[in-house]
Amino acid sequence: MPKSKNRMWHWETERKYGLERHEVYGAYNRWKSIEDGLVIFLRKDEHTQGEYAIHNNKEFREYAQWVAMNRWCEYYHKTKEDFRKRYGFYAVEPKENENV
Repeated sequence: MPKSKNRMWHWETERKYGLERHEVYGAYNRWKSIEDGLVIFLRKDEHTQGEYAIHNNKEFREYAQWVAMNRWCEYYHKTKEDFRKRYGFYAVEPKENENV
């Protein structure tokens, strides 16, 4: 996973004790994110607390969304255009993480 200011981004794909669920796509796409399994589990400091938390860090949020879009396409055997039709946009590809 990439780093932000020398801090490694981290998440789990299964619920574990002490972790909080984060829907990768929120707002009006929250239910789709849950339905499609695009949720990750984070410690509080990675989720909502502090400058590196996904809610406070645009780079982390965009990276998670980009990974989720690609995993969605792979899992459901769909294209990025199919993703755009379902979610209304393409996830932004992180510049420094092009090979992830």
